[in-house]
Amino acid sequence: MGLFQSNTTSSVGIFLFAMVGYLALMIQMPCTEAVLECAANERYVSKTYKGVWQLTQCEDSCPREIQSLYMMKCNWWDPRTGDTRDEYSTCEGCCGESSSSTPPPAITRDQCQAGERSKTYSLPASRPWNCGLCEDKCKAECGPTQEELTREMCALIYAGEAGPNSYKCRCCCKNKPPTPSPPPPPPPCTPPPPCAPSENTCDNAKDLYLAFQLPSTGDCDLCLSNCEKSCSKLGRSMPEEWCIRQPSAVFCRCCCTGNPSSTTANAKLSSIITE
Repeated sequence: MGLFQSNTTSSVGIFLFAMVGYLALMIQMPCTEAVLECAANERYVSKTYKGVWQLTQCEDSCPREIQSLYMMKCNWWDPRTGDTRDEYSTCEGCCGESSSSTPPPAITRDQCQAGERSKTYSLPASRPWNCGLCEDKCKAECGPTQEELTREMCALIYAGEAGPNSYKCRCCCKNKPPTPSPPPPPPPCTPPPPCAPSENTCDNAKDLYLAFQLPSTGDCDLCLSNCEKSCSKLGRSMPEEWCIRQPSAVFCRCCCTGNPSSTTANAKLSSIITE
């Protein structure tokens, strides 16, 4: 029983010791930064350099087959261990295809590209190292204006543990592209031409089918009166009448029933058509 308690106590002690060590290591590790937002035709790259004295330039972060570095950010962070020799910097970039056979000039930590506005700041630096202060300063400089932050670079000017140490911040701001004008409104729709009345739709093959057009100011009630009048002139009655109203005209269709003599009907129909 005593041996079991001894083993249990030893296991708990080892577990607690491991947890304390893990938490201490996590405290020393920097916060994970969000990567740069690269365009669809660009490639995101990241390199880590160790050593506080290696104030590296980032122009070699892009692969050789990609010549142009469109966006860059260099940051220093505290060591992952307690040894100052393990301090490291990260270089992130957005690499894009070169648009010409002549490669663009190399991008360095101390230069902005043509068309960019350069701003330089010095900020006091102390442990834990955090070049995110430069990034915040650059965003504040470019953000309120009609500009965008294209590159932010941070170099740790290390004078020793006694200090004073500082960050050298370089911001590159570029005018935002103008907002495109809204497309012009589409032209007004042209009304379709009036549909011609369909062919004879009378139910009885012996009925006489009439179709005529009234001005657009006409009313469908006029179809009824005109159909009755037309059928009456032919000596027929009017069992069916249709009206089609469109913006440009009113179409009337009539079915005249009855069977007067063909000679009389043809003469009267000719008279109606020529009215």
